[in-house]
Amino acid sequence: MNTNNDFKILVVDDDAVLRSIIETLLIKAGYLVKTAVDGAECMRTIARFQPDLLLLDVILPDADGIELCQLIKADPVLASTFIILISGIKTETDNIADGLETGADGYLIKPFIPREFLARIKSAKRVVIAEKVLRLSEEKFAIAFRSASQAIAITRVSDGLIHDVNESFAMLTGYTLAEAVGKTTIELNLWVNEDNRKMVVSTLNDGGKVSAMEFQFRVKNGTFIIGLFSCEIITVHDDSYILSSITDVTEIIRKEQLLIQSETRFKLLIENSPDAIALIGSDGGFKYISNSALRMFGYTAEDLKSDNISPAELTHHDDLPFVLVFLNDLLQNPEKVITCQYRFRHKNQSWRWIESTFTNLFAEPAIEAIVINFHDITDRKRSEKIQNVLYTIAKAAVSNPNIEEFLTITREQLSLLLDTTNFFVAFYRKETQTLRRAIWIDEKDKYEEWKAENSLSGLVVQKGITLLLTREEIDKIAEENGLTLMGTRAACWLGVPLVINEIVIGAMVVQSYTDPAAYDKTSVGLMEMIAHELSLYIERDMAGKELIAAKEKAEQSDLLKSAFLANMSHEIRTPMNSIVGFAGMLTDPDLTASEREKYSWIVKSRSDDLLHIINDILDISRIESGNATIDNREVRINNLLDEVETVTKQKIQRTNKTHLALSCKKSLRTGKDVFQSDPYIIRQVLFNLLDNALKFTIAGSISCGYNHPENGMITFFVTDTGIGISPENQEMVFKTFRQADVSDHHQYGGTGLGLAICKGSVELLGGEIWLESIPGKGSTFSFSVPYKPYNAQITPKHERRLTGVIPQPDTSETFQWQGKRLVLVEDEPSNMEFLKIVLSHTGAEIIFAWNGNDLRNLYPVLDTIDLILLDMRLPDSNGWALVKEIKAIRKNIPVIAQTAFAMSGDKEKSLAAGCDDYISKPIAKPALLQMLSRYL
Repeated sequence: MNTNNDFKILVVDDDAVLRSIIETLLIKAGYLVKTAVDGAECMRTIARFQPDLLLLDVILPDADGIELCQLIKADPVLASTFIILISGIKTETDNIADGLETGADGYLIKPFIPREFLARIKSAKRVVIAEKVLRLSEEKFAIAFRSASQAIAITRVSDGLIHDVNESFAMLTGYTLAEAVGKTTIELNLWVNEDNRKMVVSTLNDGGKVSAMEFQFRVKNGTFIIGLFSCEIITVHDDSYILSSITDVTEIIRKEQLLIQSETRFKLLIENSPDAIALIGSDGGFKYISNSALRMFGYTAEDLKSDNISPAELTHHDDLPFVLVFLNDLLQNPEKVITCQYRFRHKNQSWRWIESTFTNLFAEPAIEAIVINFHDITDRKRSEKIQNVLYTIAKAAVSNPNIEEFLTITREQLSLLLDTTNFFVAFYRKETQTLRRAIWIDEKDKYEEWKAENSLSGLVVQKGITLLLTREEIDKIAEENGLTLMGTRAACWLGVPLVINEIVIGAMVVQSYTDPAAYDKTSVGLMEMIAHELSLYIERDMAGKELIAAKEKAEQSDLLKSAFLANMSHEIRTPMNSIVGFAGMLTDPDLTASEREKYSWIVKSRSDDLLHIINDILDISRIESGNATIDNREVRINNLLDEVETVTKQKIQRTNKTHLALSCKKSLRTGKDVFQSDPYIIRQVLFNLLDNALKFTIAGSISCGYNHPENGMITFFVTDTGIGISPENQEMVFKTFRQADVSDHHQYGGTGLGLAICKGSVELLGGEIWLESIPGKGSTFSFSVPYKPYNAQITPKHERRLTGVIPQPDTSETFQWQGKRLVLVEDEPSNMEFLKIVLSHTGAEIIFAWNGNDLRNLYPVLDTIDLILLDMRLPDSNGWALVKEIKAIRKNIPVIAQTAFAMSGDKEKSLAAGCDDYISKPIAKPALLQMLSRYL
């Protein structure tokens, strides 16, 4: 039966969530509840509702809770209202004291545990009811006195005689009212220990009172009971009396003793358990914590008790809110068992990750707590975080940001694992024996370049070792090595070398000026892993910088190579777009056979173009010097225009220029449209001109095509109805990095390289390019190239450029090499699998070697090998060095070099090392088989 529904409570708090939680808890407990959000509403409601209890927030939007409390207590009608102030954890003690001094009857600190909160409300209710009882008439008091469950006696101070006792006194002691009244407690022989009685008398004589002290009493039948004794002096009709009460706790004490025995057994079990165990009481504090848990976090039981440290204080502030949510859920649903991960503070102030399982055992009399079983998962979390950091850094390296961006990302990721407040990376110049910063972030010092001999980082580089040093060790190593160290001494310093191909090229350093234990052996391992990733990135970046250096050198001479390097992203994406687009279209089940053949041809053709671009990036600087060669091949003009038209229409559709029409003019019928030239250059010039036309033509038309050959030249053209070019700009547009003035550069964009590239490329073929334009009407760009009949034998094999575009052999030819033994040396599994599939139908015996060491293991049986296909880039060896070793053992064994670099000079270098032939990746199956057939 609900006994709280006649107890009225008013909750005043502007926090809607907390107000709702309190209201819900109180309603569930059966109380009659009203709420208010500010001081004004509080005063209106309290006058109308007249609550028994007021829960008042100290800080309200329109009022100070303490002043509001004072106002209520000053009102005679409301003065008896029981007020409990609600304040946050960080509220100062003086504020609470001020509230109590103004008349508040108690306070609550939020956040609070629901069970504790309801217990406090229940306690407050008892106080309110008690105060009401005190105001009852003497008659009602007498009735209460008689019917009280406690044994109560009233003794006159002047003579020590018992004036009155209630029925509970008679039942407890065995003495009736008649037997007790008029006698002293000494005469009734109630006190077992006379010293206890004297102590009580002394306390009362000193003006004090006794509250719930545990004494032994002797009852009428001679047996002993244990009672909680309370007494104080009261005045009745100007006479002094001692009002005393005895609460029989004999059975409770007996049960407590049994409980202590049970707890002792329980402690013995958990003290010897390897798991860390803690019990959290209803007050939110540690009720018990096992030795293994104390050892795990470095505390003693005395530490926690003397400093009154609670679990909430030891939980990381970012994790505490969701842990409290779990605990509240557990209190509401005791049947649940909840497991969660969060950070807990070690005594050394470090944060350790723990995985805890919470069980609500408040219903168990022997425990009455939340039991937490937990274990340390810091190492596991750290491993997971390290993997994530390494993955992010590796991903950043692949995405190719510049070196500054990559180092910034590296530092940001590293900061998730250790202190990178002071962090720098420096590169070493052997010629000057100096270090130059790549990134420098430091609280104390800043250097751009410094002598290696005067620094710890220089020591790391010159000795090629990792150093982890404290301040004392820094001074010692400086003395031992005769160093006059620069900069501010660190409390802890950690530096690791950056190594490329066994050569130290720099150092990565972190340091702390304040914490001598900032880094440890785990930090060393982590830094070395990051340094490895950084070294790989720098190696790739250095290769890229070589390209940029070549580009900058070419720019100084105003060579066309600079245009290609600056525009290389555009040049690569153009064929890649066709490859991706038409490769996707080939999956369309509704394609006709002719369409599928056409799209396949475009994909293949554009793939060749892409290889051509990559291989020519460094060679393009030779165009202006006249040392560059061209790839004279069969050019089928109509097919080329079909491809150009298809790709350009896709671009028109992609740019949503729906009012722009495209047409192509072919002057020769198919079959008669074949001549000899470089199809890549012609295609690229047409695309550049069409891209310009598309860029500067919003609506209207674009046409492209070629005229009938005349005088040994064939002329191509691209005409548009775009914005046109003014006469003064017409000559300028063919110069490198120059553009005609346009009204909106953001609208048209571009680097100004396209037409310069067209000019250089056309002139390379022995042709010329020109334009005709009327501003506002449009432009026509024309170029002519020599028209020569196609001769399939024109390009000798030894002069063929390494572009990956090799005339395909007859694919109908079969290759049978039974009895032959081939060694494939390749470190990339997918490449090895490709070669295995290509050679699987030849009947040859295949021997796999994944690195230089595997190949060297085959040296004793080289005389049984018929051919070696050797990757020149292996993880543990230099391919050219391996060739020399092989040829020194068996001079006549065929060795074919394969490489993914295909740079100018690679073929010559391979042949000079002793290779019999050379093939570049990607390797075409027919070309590979044709090449091998020449040696088997």
